[in-house]
Amino acid sequence: MEIKFDNYEAWYNRGNELSDLGRYEDAIISFENALAINPDYHEAWYERGVLLGRLDKYEEAIASFDKAVAIKPDDHQAWYNRGVLLDDLDRFAEAITSYDQAIKVNSEREQTWYGRGLALALFNKYEEAIFFFEKAIEIEPDFYEAWHNLGLALSNLGRYEDAIFSYDRALKISSDDDEVWYNRGIALDNLGRYEEAISSYDKSIKIKPDDHAAWYNRSVALDNLGRYKEAISSYDKVIEFKPDKYQAWYNRGILLDELENHEEAIVSYKKAIEFKPNYNEAWHDLGITLFLLDRYEEAVISFDKSIECKPDSYQAFYSRGFILTCLNRYKKAISSFDKAIEIKSDYYEAWYNRGVALGKLGKYEDAIASYDQAIELKPNYQEALYERGSALSKLNRYEEAITSYDQALEIVPESAKTFYNSSCCYALQNKVEQSLAKLNQAITLDPQFREMAKTDTDFDQIRSDQSFQDLIS
Repeated sequence: MEIKFDNYEAWYNRGNELSDLGRYEDAIISFENALAINPDYHEAWYERGVLLGRLDKYEEAIASFDKAVAIKPDDHQAWYNRGVLLDDLDRFAEAITSYDQAIKVNSEREQTWYGRGLALALFNKYEEAIFFFEKAIEIEPDFYEAWHNLGLALSNLGRYEDAIFSYDRALKISSDDDEVWYNRGIALDNLGRYEEAISSYDKSIKIKPDDHAAWYNRSVALDNLGRYKEAISSYDKVIEFKPDKYQAWYNRGILLDELENHEEAIVSYKKAIEFKPNYNEAWHDLGITLFLLDRYEEAVISFDKSIECKPDSYQAFYSRGFILTCLNRYKKAISSFDKAIEIKSDYYEAWYNRGVALGKLGKYEDAIASYDQAIELKPNYQEALYERGSALSKLNRYEEAITSYDQALEIVPESAKTFYNSSCCYALQNKVEQSLAKLNQAITLDPQFREMAKTDTDFDQIRSDQSFQDLIS
């Protein structure tokens, strides 16, 4: 094309031709040459803005659209495009104002209503966004993207049934969008409809087989259904497509533990930690698994790492205390339980196990006080009532011990050892009839207590009694 250098329309037409050829930078120069001749040439400002937007030069593009609407305030397309670019810059309030101007000029264009709804949704104003998505759909009932984003807005408001309806409408228009199937699966998950959610994720994966997010959510849904082996296989796919997805490694470890495949679970937890070294939960659950394999020293190290990652992790302090008790390191165990209780004062398990450790050190009064705290927090705590009875018995407070055992038996009436210990307390007070009644119940529930009674010194005061001899013979 031969250009007269003072002919702005010729420069403009050349810009359009270059744009059609994908030569955006050259086209922009041509539009700018046109504008140098005629600064009020609205069309050139508009086309320049479009191309700058395609080149991701958003600020310059917005400035170009500003010029266009200043010259021609009723250019709804320029207002609309300006709104889209402001959305991309996360300047949602300005984007909404731009869409409002576009709607004011032309209220029959569904894309503008949709754009305003999208800006509101990105601004987390979901209720308002719904109105604008619905207006877009009212104008164009087959507006696929509007149905999809309406579903997302409804889902964000917890209106999952309505969201599924919207996703289904979108899929009726176009069934080959993996994102809609994926988001539909999330809504079904939130309703506890896990089988349907899995089917939805499967549809998403069929369209996009390497979508690690869909594989991950599918794994979680399978886990919720107790289908652990399938869930592990699904997590394996997540890891195949995103090897550094530490949550998948961690969840995989949990499921392997459920299947008692502890060695492989350890490998999985360690992979999670490799990708997220400060992963408190993974360090903690690794410690639990090491404990299950009787690797106590390693478990303590793991709980120490968990605490290092999260100093207010009462679970890690508790678990550490539990393992230290198993290692007979009772003073350190008590310190660990104390930290757990300091962080979570109503942690009744910590109060209970603190009592156990104190009892092992012969500090029965302190142990009883600890059991009392556990029972206050959980009145039907059978184990605490039982251990409280044992501690009272050590202090020769037999009647109080019997009362504690009786309370434990109200909760677990089939506990042979509780009947047996209660029998011992009666025997130590030379209360033959009551002792034999309790011993008889213990032996009925578990015959091994007959053998124990034969040599247990607690029965020495009543051993010569013929009824006792008859019972243990």
